[in-house]
Parts: sequence; C-alpha cells; structure tokens
Amino acid sequence: MDAWNRLAADGAVPHAAALRPDTNIEPPDTGKYPFYGTNGYYRSWEATGLSTERRDAVEKEAEKSGTRPSAITYVMTHPTAVKTALLADEATRRAAREALKEFVILSDFK
Repeated sequence: MDAWNRLAADGAVPHAAALRPDTNIEPPDTGKYPFYGTNGYYRSWEATGLSTERRDAVEKEAEKSGTRPSAITYVMTHPTAVKTALLADEATRRAAREALKEFVILSDFK
C-alpha cells in the first residue's frame, strides 16, 4: 500500500480511495516509475510490520552506511541469526563492537 500511495502522490496511478471494483488500472511505465531497485516505489522492508519510527531509522542508517534497507531489516527481524553470527565470526563481532562504541558516543549527546 505504501508503494501505491507513493505512485499516487506522483500522479502515476489514482489514489486508493478513488478505486472501484469495476475499474481497470493500467500499470505505470516501469521505466519512468520503477517498482524495484534503488529508486523503486516498493520497499520490501516496509512489509515487515516495523513501526514508522523504526522504518525511518532504518532508512536513515542505510543511507549513511550505504547499506540496503532490506538487509538491515532482515538482520533486525532475525535476532537469533545475529547472535549466531556474533558467536561464529570475528569480523561480525568487530563490527558489532564498533557499532556499540558509536551508539554509546551518540547516546552521550542526547
């Protein structure tokens, strides 16, 4: 629904409230309005049920780090996998330590 709302806001499709069961809608040109990809209207991490605040945080951190939001969301929704990766891999532990240091530093300024 979020993707549809974004497309409607850009004038590519009618707003959802204007749709009727007997109406056929032509899909928008995917060259001009890509559904998937970096500039796509669909964002898989939105389907996870994360709150708006958590989604905003994911998008912000993903942009800062150059990471795909879907990868971050996957990690957030699989804490057992995070724990297992930390136990199994030194590089993952090192990344976690660095993140925690950043978090503590940022928390000190709030």
